[in-house]
Amino acid sequence: MRSCPRCGLLSPDKSVYCECGFDLVSDVRSELGRERTGWRTAAKRQLWTGVCIGGLGAALTLATYLSVLERGGTFYIFSGLIVLGVLMACRGYVRLRRVADLAAADDPHGR
Repeated sequence: MRSCPRCGLLSPDKSVYCECGFDLVSDVRSELGRERTGWRTAAKRQLWTGVCIGGLGAALTLATYLSVLERGGTFYIFSGLIVLGVLMACRGYVRLRRVADLAAADDPHGR
């Protein structure tokens, strides 16, 4: 049995491809490194997009509050933007940690 470096599934020794599509025969580590770089880039983009969306929601909430502070009235809380931003940022962070954990499992010596 051999373990797939991409997904970690065990496959019989005679298998050519893993169920995830990784070529077990050639076992090209550089291809896996390029894939992980793409995953890391997408996770960072998602994290920062979430931070920007959440920040926009907080800024709009603050702006409406400050605009009605002196003259009275109602202000709006942009909770949808804030919650969406926080969820996206959390998901991006979790994805970054998973990619880092995969890379650490591949290289136990820290190279």
